Amino acid sequence: MYLSVHFFLFGHIARMDLGVDVKKLLTAFPPEAWKRLHGRSQIKWMKMVLDDLKLHNLTLTEVVNVAWNQPMWRLLAMIGAVNCS
Repeated sequence: MYLSVHFFLFGHIARMDLGVDVKKLLTAFPPEAWKRLHGRSQIKWMKMVLDDLKLHNLTLTEVVNVAWNQPMWRLLAMIGAVNCS
């Protein structure tokens, strides 16, 4: 179930316009020298999404293209949730 939440949210963000602040924020990669505050997880949201995609042999480009087809995207997210259970 956790994977499908990542996929559904990623699909929603991928369909947003490039200028939307949420898309800029969640798809940004911080500079290498940037460190998270003590006590915060070192794993970033986008890294988790990329790791999830690797499990399914998918690339970021492929899923961004599929995200524009909402019925296909829902199917992909559901399959991901079933395969991870």
